[in-house]
Amino acid sequence: MNKKATNTLLENLVFILLVIVFISIMYFAITRAGSQSILYEQIYAKQIALMIDKAKPGMEFELDTFEMQRIARKNNFLGNLVNIDNDKNKVNVKLIDGNGYNYYFFNDVNVVWNLKKDERKLILEIVNRQTKNNEVIE
Repeated sequence: MNKKATNTLLENLVFILLVIVFISIMYFAITRAGSQSILYEQIYAKQIALMIDKAKPGMEFELDTFEMQRIARKNNFLGNLVNIDNDKNKVNVKLIDGNGYNYYFFNDVNVVWNLKKDERKLILEIVNRQTKNNEVIE
C-alpha cells in the first residue's frame, strides 16, 4: 500500500515539473515575440544584406542605428547588435539575448564594418574579395 502511494506521488511530481517547464518555455517565447524584437531583427538583417547585394567594391554606406539601439536598450541587451561574417556571407542582427536573426547575402565581396554606438551609425565599406595569394578577384 505504501509503495503504491509513493509511485503516485512521484508520478504527480514529475507531471507538475513538466508542466512548469512547459509553461516557462511558453512564457519566454510569448514575451520575446510580444516585444517584436524578432520582427525588427529580421527587418534590419534583410535590409543590410540587400544593401550588400546591391553594392559594388569601393562603395561605403552609413546606416542610422538609433531605432536598433532603442529596441536593444528596451530589452536590456548590451551585446553586439550587428555581426557580418564574410566567410559565410552572413549578416546577424541581435536585439535581444539569444541567437539573433541570420540572413545571407550573395554578393562575392568582403564587408568592412564598424558599429559606432555613440554616433548611432553602422558604417559598411565594400571591398574586393581576395584569394590566398592576395590577388584581387574582380
